[in-house]
Amino acid sequence: MPRLFLLLGVLTLQACATSSELRTARNEFKYGSTEAALQTLSNADVSRRDRLLLLLDTALVAQAAGLYQQSIVAFEDAYKLIEKLDYISASDQSAALVTSDWAIRYSGEFSERLWVHTFQMINYLLMDQPQGAAVEARRAVALYIKHGDVLKNDLFTRYLMALSFESAGQFDSAKIEYKKLEGLLEADALQFRKSSQRELTLLVASGFIEPKFPGDLVIDIDARISFPYYPDRIDRAPEINVTSMTNELTTTRVDTQLLSIARSALDKRGKSIAARHAVRLAAKYALSQSLEEQDPLAGAFARLFLFAIEQADTRSWETLPAYLSLIRVDLPRDASSVTVQISGLYGFDAGFEQAALKLDLDDKDRQFHMIRVGPEGLQQQVSNP
Repeated sequence: MPRLFLLLGVLTLQACATSSELRTARNEFKYGSTEAALQTLSNADVSRRDRLLLLLDTALVAQAAGLYQQSIVAFEDAYKLIEKLDYISASDQSAALVTSDWAIRYSGEFSERLWVHTFQMINYLLMDQPQGAAVEARRAVALYIKHGDVLKNDLFTRYLMALSFESAGQFDSAKIEYKKLEGLLEADALQFRKSSQRELTLLVASGFIEPKFPGDLVIDIDARISFPYYPDRIDRAPEINVTSMTNELTTTRVDTQLLSIARSALDKRGKSIAARHAVRLAAKYALSQSLEEQDPLAGAFARLFLFAIEQADTRSWETLPAYLSLIRVDLPRDASSVTVQISGLYGFDAGFEQAALKLDLDDKDRQFHMIRVGPEGLQQQVSNP
């Protein structure tokens, strides 16, 4: 018996431990130290259970640092790992039966899988490689087909898919995506760029998504279910205005609150989480009953121990922004720069100082710029192609 509980204790500690390097890097990134975060991630040694999170964080921080090629490689590695993790090993499931879902290798929510392609599209568009963006758009299409019930409200990604196809000259595919946005956006937002038109597309990532929280449901004195959930949050996307030579420019805007999509994705997975809990409760009960038949004291101790080690799996991609905003700006032919004014993050002007960012433009007819803004007005990076 002592060996059994020692083994369970080791499994529990391993399963519920969060990599200190990931926590450190996330805090560094959230408070503006992008280079420090990237350095921490590059030296991180995480469990294979958290390998996907390391890749996702590395890819997103690298993008904010303007290291697009490094970001592309990390996102592609994440995509391949997700495909591999769709076939979870028997050892993962076995460990989860006597500890918690933390023992399973993290494979990403459906929403997070989509956003791998969202940010990869951004990488390719910033690097002026629209064909690469179109490939990612097609991968995203497959996810919309499979999980459209939870992803349908991510209008930013769907619009970005249309722009990726349009930029790559794949106009039939772009038309299909614009068609799917009909009724959700104003008609003039769904028009192709005119050949005579000069246009800037701003991709603004603001704030940080809420992490998952642990919830508990106590069934009786020696049985409980722990589950992850996303908190409710009432906020709004930041105010964003674009001017050139003090003149406010005409814009078309699309926003996505990532928390709402992530919550829907987690809710969809709720049935599988509950089913795994039921199996685990039965396994833990059978184990404690078996011990109790041999030694009542040991059985009672086992019940308490197995009750205590049940922990909700609250892992998630925490470097994601709270909002993604896509803003198409009609540019005057002679405009060489624009000023982007951002304010009111989370709906509280007093908690977020206004940021006025001057972006120098080139002479291309279509160009993309990304802006990443953190909490309290802290600006990680203005990413320019």
